[in-house]
Amino acid sequence: MKNSRPDDSARPREPIAGRSAVLENPFAPPQHVDQARHRPTDPADEVPRRSWLTSLGIWTLVCVLSALPSFFWGYGTIAQEKMAAMSLGIATFICLYTLGDQWSQQHHWRRQRALRLALKIGYITRMVISVVFPVGGFLDLWCGLLSVNIAVHTLPWLPPGLDLPHSADFLTVWAITMIQGCVLNVVVAAFVLLVWGLIVIVTKLRLS
Repeated sequence: MKNSRPDDSARPREPIAGRSAVLENPFAPPQHVDQARHRPTDPADEVPRRSWLTSLGIWTLVCVLSALPSFFWGYGTIAQEKMAAMSLGIATFICLYTLGDQWSQQHHWRRQRALRLALKIGYITRMVISVVFPVGGFLDLWCGLLSVNIAVHTLPWLPPGLDLPHSADFLTVWAITMIQGCVLNVVVAAFVLLVWGLIVIVTKLRLS
């Protein structure tokens, strides 16, 4: 007589305690890697977006304080009625910095904490040097003389033998101010890169 008990192989197998009923894909990436990939960004790396008014206020302060030695140097060497041209040059840099600040806020490099710290150190140092005389005066005087020399050899509308900066017109004074600002920005950029490199090296040494 045959056994009428149903075959056990036809029954659905009960999951063993402690094991998942669904087999895992052996080719799937580890779970911790997938979680790390979708992990939210560190709040410290998020840069709060500045308003136009905030950017304008920050760069007005930076540019005005940074331009103080050059302004006093120009006041003693350029006719006083040309000071409006120097002021226009400073205002031009304020507008350019504000536009650049707004444009670059969402770029990846602005989220790097080391670079953000280096930029802050660089521009704060620049403002402190500008306020502390004679350090700021010497730096701006050297950059001013270099700017005048560059203007003599590059500005196409200048007649030969013109006594710069004493005989400069409005446009020439504005151009010299812009050239000097670019020269000073190159100096600040070199200092910022140096500080950034030191921060990166110190950070790696601390983590090693």
